[in-house]
Amino acid sequence: MNNRILICSGGTGGHVLPAVNFGNFLINQGFECYLILDHRGKKFSKKFKGKTFVIKSSHLSGNIFFKIISIIKLILGFFQSLFILFKIKPNLSFSFGSYATFMPLAVIVICKFFFKIKLYIHEQNSVIGKVNLFFLPFTKTLFTNFNYITNLPKKYENKKIQVGLP
Repeated sequence: MNNRILICSGGTGGHVLPAVNFGNFLINQGFECYLILDHRGKKFSKKFKGKTFVIKSSHLSGNIFFKIISIIKLILGFFQSLFILFKIKPNLSFSFGSYATFMPLAVIVICKFFFKIKLYIHEQNSVIGKVNLFFLPFTKTLFTNFNYITNLPKKYENKKIQVGLP
């Protein structure tokens, strides 16, 4: 059985540290875990016991020059994520939010046609983030820190399980 798990996280400590703690817990249980994050998150991932991949990512705010650079970074991040996914072939994936997870999650959703990858999302905040909200239709379960989540559409309430912060 494939026991490879891919964890995707954003670049802030609020996203990366729970992902690292969860990944290390799974590694201690005998799972093979990999972490994808952007360059901002690298400094928060030093204690991760598995393999870490750093990809290009960006948000799309700012002037036209910044937006062009951002689109180039996002395209690079997409292909980096695609390469990583085909290399490790996970059967489970967990996302801990942030714009940095957009391209890995897009690749996972596309590759669900080729591999059987179950996608789970963890929302650390009381307001569901834009990336988590976008990928919610493709997830099996939404794990949350809080019982009540603002902006969570009613049709996805059945996917929500409050687990707290890893």
